[in-house]
Amino acid sequence: MGSKSDAARLKAQQLKAEQQRKEKRTRMMIYSVVGALVLATVLAVAWVLLRPTSQEPTASPSAADSPVSFVVSADGVGKVKDGSVLVREFFDYSCHACADVDVILGEKLTEGIDAGRISVEFIPVDVVNMEWHPVAAQAASVVYDQDPQHFLQFHHALMQYFSDQFRQQNPDVIKNTEASVQQVKTLAEGVGVPGEVVAKLGADIPPAFLLTNTEYWKNLAASGREGLATPEFVVNDTSIRIRQEDVADPVSRFEEVAKTGK
Repeated sequence: MGSKSDAARLKAQQLKAEQQRKEKRTRMMIYSVVGALVLATVLAVAWVLLRPTSQEPTASPSAADSPVSFVVSADGVGKVKDGSVLVREFFDYSCHACADVDVILGEKLTEGIDAGRISVEFIPVDVVNMEWHPVAAQAASVVYDQDPQHFLQFHHALMQYFSDQFRQQNPDVIKNTEASVQQVKTLAEGVGVPGEVVAKLGADIPPAFLLTNTEYWKNLAASGREGLATPEFVVNDTSIRIRQEDVADPVSRFEEVAKTGK
């Protein structure tokens, strides 16, 4: 009887220790992402200062200047659901902060989309612009247009792959255009994109819309913006930085900003 009791206590202790290790890893990942966002802000501001800039914007760009973007909602790809909060995410597929945030928040945002609480407009822009970025952006646009049912899963797969490679400090693919094309095709096949669509990935790189999107983003009048950095979430022309306390429930944060403007 004693041996069974001891074994049960030992098993319970092992389970508790494993849970504590998982919680510690989660906290460290959150701290890492928050730190990466701060670093990304510094780097992006430096990038903006080094590039030729247009006149300071006085208003948001007109509808005619709208960027090429990928909209996803409970009503389907390409549609904004009535009554939902529209969240615009400006990002770079080779921005490690963008990728890490997507890895951590992607599931929660997808749940918010499925519940009809938010619609998300993904807008790729040039910030880091590693070789992986234009390849991934072109591929995302093709899948969005020709196989929309797999777009969101494909988008998350692109982000997950870059996050993994960056954390492993492995540049072999993400710093090589040809290798990036092959890997993007592999990821597309892995999420179920049909072969005839996969065959179209990797053409016309870099896609012209990245330049247009970047100019749109730079000239967007968004309150609360402290320099330019990705990822940037915008709700009703209010720029939102993801804070540590938002990680548990980002959708509620977006809904609050939609109501109060802050």
